[in-house]
Amino acid sequence: MKKLLPPAVRTAIIICLLLLAPHRAVSQTVTAKPAAAIGQGGISSFGIDCNLDSDNPAQMAYTRGLDFSLNYVLPYGLSELSQRSAAAGFGFEAATVSANLSVSGDDDSRYTSGGLALARLFGQSVAVGFGYNVVQHSLPYDEKATTGYSTIGLQYRPAPQWRLSVSVCNLEGSRFEYTYNSYRCPSVARIGAAWIKSSVGILTEVEKDFELDHVVRVAVFAKPVSCITVSVGASTSPVNLHAGAGFVYRKAMFKVCVSHHQTLGITSGASVSLVGLFYSK
Repeated sequence: MKKLLPPAVRTAIIICLLLLAPHRAVSQTVTAKPAAAIGQGGISSFGIDCNLDSDNPAQMAYTRGLDFSLNYVLPYGLSELSQRSAAAGFGFEAATVSANLSVSGDDDSRYTSGGLALARLFGQSVAVGFGYNVVQHSLPYDEKATTGYSTIGLQYRPAPQWRLSVSVCNLEGSRFEYTYNSYRCPSVARIGAAWIKSSVGILTEVEKDFELDHVVRVAVFAKPVSCITVSVGASTSPVNLHAGAGFVYRKAMFKVCVSHHQTLGITSGASVSLVGLFYSK
């Protein structure tokens, strides 16, 4: 389609597909998932990238020192839907405090969101977290709608190689209120399980919007060498295929990802993170 149609026509067609497709064909969240999640099957319940903390803030409880991450995602090859985000977290013995900022869309429809989260580790196996995010949707002619929602999360490690995760987003049912209409901010529950041992791992997640079909995600990753990680995954409703790769150099991590949606096409993304700054064991 990209070669046969002018860019403006192609953009209009895909945006129409986004509007007309069944709800389960698009994301159950307001904005696109970060590159770290896309590369591992869309799973955001597990990971060390602080861009993931808005989905389950509990996972940041294991952070020590300062983490910082920049993220860019290009959904379906459309710059009009692109997402740019930054996140940071600082962890010490008592707790971890994190913040995130995200901007997606263009002048015709732009989402701007920011949030703060607090996470705490109890012992070495239980982590809990709470976050609050504010999202503003800007439309032409100065039409704007702003809402806020909370996220709570829990992670449990019953054994060194096992991780379990539960999180709930927007349990209060916040809505975007416009001049003439309104629509709800997605209310989403996630449960996940992961088995990670040495240089391989299996991740699974079930995500359920309170009003939509559930989504099942699965991914596997491996480290062929200590500084490189590769991953593949899939998600349902409808089937999406995912792949990602990461490179670690000292305290810096670089990640790239790609996913293919049955109807809407390819999403790509990249992130760069600095982990454990100002911390030494």
